[in-house]
Amino acid sequence: MPPDVRHWTLAFDPSREDHVNAALRAAEAAEAAEQTVDLAFSPVVFGLAGFGALIALLLVTYAFRSVGTRHR
Repeated sequence: MPPDVRHWTLAFDPSREDHVNAALRAAEAAEAAEQTVDLAFSPVVFGLAGFGALIALLLVTYAFRSVGTRHR
């Protein structure tokens, strides 16, 4: 084998442990800082409101479907 080929080793690498340790500390800090806020309504209400808004936009689009043909 050529001497420039590097193999993965299972040797202990302290720099990798530092990265994992830093990632775990960051995750713990994010979890500790996380604050939950109760919604004003149930999630179902938000879904129905969004669906209603989309239906309203559909009706507006349908109402103006022939505007392009009137202006020829």
